Amino acid sequence: MTLSIELRAQTSKELTANLQLSGLSRAVVEADLDVTPAEFEETITLGPESSSDAVWRLRSYLDGKLAEAGTTPYPYSALDENRP
Repeated sequence: MTLSIELRAQTSKELTANLQLSGLSRAVVEADLDVTPAEFEETITLGPESSSDAVWRLRSYLDGKLAEAGTTPYPYSALDENRP
């Protein structure tokens, strides 16, 4: 992804906040998204090997789970629009 270091860190915090709001464990999310723990960690931290597809997929997944529960997601600063 082409985000600044600061936006990458902020986006990671936002994804983590929404994971916590969802009440889902990392293991459940990993299974649902069919990713390894290492792939999940790379994605949620927006590590250097993370792909924008994986980050947006995680965002969409978490937003969907929160919507199902009637919970408003923590707002995103960089992932605030529909994926291009």
